[in-house]
Formats: sequence, C-alpha cells, structure tokens
Amino acid sequence: ILPRSSQYIKWIVSAGLAQVSEFSFVLGSRARRAGVISREVYLLILSVTTLSLLLAPVLWRAAIT
Repeated sequence: ILPRSSQYIKWIVSAGLAQVSEFSFVLGSRARRAGVISREVYLLILSVTTLSLLLAPVLWRAAIT
C-alpha cells in the first residue's frame, strides 16, 4: 500500500490501525448474538483482537525508536 514510504511511516500506520481492532469486539458480539457466526469464529475474533490490542503498545514503541 505504501511502496515508496519509509519503514518508519509503515510502522506508524500499522500500529495506528491496530487500535481499530477494538471495534471488532462490538461487531463480533453482535454477529454472534444474531447467529451470523459460530462460537468458534467468535472466539477466534476475540483471540486475535486481544492479541492485537496487547501488541499495539509494543508496535508503537518499536516504531518510535
């Protein structure tokens, strides 16, 4: 997406997008209650979202230094 940008810019953008994952808690919960996704898919969404939220500060620190 950003072929000519520096590595620094790519890290900043990636770390910023990681924060968007909080909204997937809401979407996953609604989809599960509506029966659109299975329990397994819902748990996968929760796991991946939680992991990305935990890694976001580490990515920010790595991007800044």
